[in-house]
Amino acid sequence: MHPTTTRTEVRHPGRGLLPSLALCSFFVGLDSLVTVPLLPLIALDTGIALDKAALLVAVYGFAYALAAPLFGAWSDSRGRKAVILAGLAVLAAGTALTGTARRFEALVLFRALTGIGAAMVEPAVFAVVGDRFPYAQRGRIMGIVIGSMIAATLFGVPAGGFLAEFGGWRLTFWLIGAAIAATLLLAATGIPDDAPSAATGRPHPKAAFSNLFAALARPPVAIALLATFLWYGGLQGMFANIGVYYHLHYELTVAENGMVIMVAGLGSVLGSLFGGRLADRLGKGSVLGCAALATASTVFALSRVPDTLWAAIAIHVAWATAFGAGQAALTALVSQLDPDARGSV
Repeated sequence: MHPTTTRTEVRHPGRGLLPSLALCSFFVGLDSLVTVPLLPLIALDTGIALDKAALLVAVYGFAYALAAPLFGAWSDSRGRKAVILAGLAVLAAGTALTGTARRFEALVLFRALTGIGAAMVEPAVFAVVGDRFPYAQRGRIMGIVIGSMIAATLFGVPAGGFLAEFGGWRLTFWLIGAAIAATLLLAATGIPDDAPSAATGRPHPKAAFSNLFAALARPPVAIALLATFLWYGGLQGMFANIGVYYHLHYELTVAENGMVIMVAGLGSVLGSLFGGRLADRLGKGSVLGCAALATASTVFALSRVPDTLWAAIAIHVAWATAFGAGQAALTALVSQLDPDARGSV
């Protein structure tokens, strides 16, 4: 994958831009995960089965997957800032409304709405990084933005569970919704208005979608999508199985599993921050390749089931750190594949 450099880059992004983008990513990450520890409380309060309540996590991801390419393409034609602000408004509304739901159908609807809001925000956030920061510095910036998203697993999700224990699960969603609304105000001032080079200048929806399809037809973009699919498939595979792995082989409780996953999450944050810097120095592709080998090797090492729990945790943390480094490098690399269609890609 060889990045192109046809698009003019804005090298003076403004002092408030990076904190605004980091906060946007933090709340997208928080909103995608906070439902997980609250599911037992939601199921008990609304009288639905726990396995049915788990669909609330799936519907968020499904709505995001369907909507993200469309709104990414829309940001290419309408401009990033307008899409991010609209997405934050939808995200805040969907989150707050989740706290008012009394029936399963309403919960599904509001979680889907929240997923759509996140799909409006995050592709445009990554595209803004590509528009406003030079490619030579973009690994570091992507590392900060992605690290902020991962940090939600370390601080936001436990805090959400703590609030739910004392004030109820509805209060958690209301407070997160209010915090997202405050982030919207910060983003309105921190994210500069789109420069002429930051959008294609073709506001018609058909032009946006044709831009999307044209980007998908380019071989480097198709290869990048395959790489991204495999990369995040590995992540979801690890998340789906690691708790059962620790329980079966080391008899960890749910609480102990949570602590181990938090430590691994810290590794991912550090991997994103330092891996992004390494990607700028050594090359995005080189860091991504090394990270891919490291993540594959650590998964194989875990499959052999180390003799001690501490050895398994050390390997797990190494996997998480390598994954964070590769994620920052991959996102920075993808951001430059088609500069005129960054949101779409």
